[in-house]
Amino acid sequence: MFKYYLRNNLRSKTFLFWCLCFPLALMLCFKIAFGNLTTVDSIITLDTAVIYTGENAKYEESFQTMMDNLTEGEEPLFKVHEYSSEDAVTKALLKGDIDLAFKITDGNVEVLLSNSYTDTACAVGRAVADTYMNNYTLIEDAFAKNPKEAMALIDSLGEEIDVLVPAPSNFVDESPNPYIWYFYSSFVMGMLFNSMNGVNMVYDIKADVSSAAMRVSVSPSKKSRMIIACFMSKLVVALVINIVQLFIMKNIFEVPLGNNYFKLGLFVVACNVFAIAFGEVCGSLMKGTLDNRENKVTAIIMTSVFLSGEMIASLPGVLELNCPIINDINPATVMNMAFYRLAYSTKDFDFYTNMAKIIITAIALLAISIVILRREKYASV
Repeated sequence: MFKYYLRNNLRSKTFLFWCLCFPLALMLCFKIAFGNLTTVDSIITLDTAVIYTGENAKYEESFQTMMDNLTEGEEPLFKVHEYSSEDAVTKALLKGDIDLAFKITDGNVEVLLSNSYTDTACAVGRAVADTYMNNYTLIEDAFAKNPKEAMALIDSLGEEIDVLVPAPSNFVDESPNPYIWYFYSSFVMGMLFNSMNGVNMVYDIKADVSSAAMRVSVSPSKKSRMIIACFMSKLVVALVINIVQLFIMKNIFEVPLGNNYFKLGLFVVACNVFAIAFGEVCGSLMKGTLDNRENKVTAIIMTSVFLSGEMIASLPGVLELNCPIINDINPATVMNMAFYRLAYSTKDFDFYTNMAKIIITAIALLAISIVILRREKYASV
């Protein structure tokens, strides 16, 4: 019986498209359109020279210290060439032997570019000059007013700045990367489309829905055995599809999935059980043909996915500030948050809180669907 339902499931081209192909197609579009936003190319080392024409030795010394730091490491930002005079530097710029040069005078840094300069050389040169002059002025003023505070300022300039600020809500631990959020949301949408499997399970077993289910109902096989075999066949196919998708996400699209495979497995299994059970309940309670029931469930899923940020990544954050109950009861949002916390958060409690919501709801839906499918009798069959 398990093999029978398994073959039926694999023959469904519609199911394979929406659960396997459609999410991957969306991910491919995201990768093509936005993949370069998160790709950091190797640093291009720029050929440069430094000209000192001022009389402020401290200004010259501090700039030289900064340049020494920028020429260190395996991928230095600059390679400094030595020239005997300013005219020699000018000739090197005209020939294109160097990309740019810094001319240091008292209290000022000029950036000299070659005739064939690149946008990168222009942007980097300006950024280095502006940063140095601003920091030097701040430190100089601080020493003139309060030397103690000046030392604290120098220390703070060397600290790393965390640009990912924790969000002031319980929505997620960190401001989610919209690019990554779209990938997670597409994967979750594919799992939620497994609700169609639940609707089809009703079509296979519930006698008042199809003639095939009528024949199954009068067979000598136990109803509970049929329900388990049908459910497991659909769950197995869904899990195989998700394994393929996760492999592609990690190795081709380079999407972070976290390093805890137990939590990842728990997440995938629980979400698929929820989706199939949700489809069973909807398919049992809704009226109409199989197509009508599937269309109604699809509308619910697409609404849930939209509110979870599949089209507008910031939408869940807006809802959290204005109506957080929507995020709490929206299955797609809860799954997205669980997936994001699985990959990025170190707080297991937050992840397992989301998982508890999914698992408890899935158990409740399973119980309801089993009661409906197992106990219903048909006098006319």
